[in-house]
Amino acid sequence: MFKLESSENFTNNFQNLVSINDITLGLKFKNYYCEMTSKDFNKIIRDLCKEHAITIEKKRFKSPVGRSWVPDRHIKIPQLKGIIELMVALHEIGHIVKGNIEPKCVEEYQVELWAVMTAKKLNIDVEPYLRMSMAYVLRNIAECHNEGRINIDYLPEDIKKYVKLIEPNLSSWKGFSVHVYDSLEQVTIKKTKIVYYNKI
Repeated sequence: MFKLESSENFTNNFQNLVSINDITLGLKFKNYYCEMTSKDFNKIIRDLCKEHAITIEKKRFKSPVGRSWVPDRHIKIPQLKGIIELMVALHEIGHIVKGNIEPKCVEEYQVELWAVMTAKKLNIDVEPYLRMSMAYVLRNIAECHNEGRINIDYLPEDIKKYVKLIEPNLSSWKGFSVHVYDSLEQVTIKKTKIVYYNKI
């Protein structure tokens, strides 16, 4: 299991900013130097796709987004300009490798974990991506929670540990509709009290 607690530098970069009814976590986002080039990134993705029998759409996204078609073992990925785009591509490969898992938030966590661990095995510095990864997983947890597809109390402990730097107390979501917003500099969690009305 990937232990975020071991990433001391990442933890120390967080600044807790609290406002009424909102929780905002700020992170000074840095541009990380990487010795690898776009050519290196493309080779990594080609090799992994060959290993897992995955085909890649020739046309690439210009922004850091991706898409996967699990039954067809086919993906569409962004132009591999840097670490973030590489991690998005690894995420899409992860969808094919892990397959469909229910509920969706568990699948997205498993896929993110696969992408992060694969990058670490390749000695790639994933620190620039971790906050985005945790926010993405947390956003999917919020969506499943709001739709009533999960009970927060029974969410697997490893998922709770993965997002705990952003949200250490998922149980506080009970009775609230939750939305997670992520930007380059901060993650904001907004909770709205659910009000039930008696029918007359």
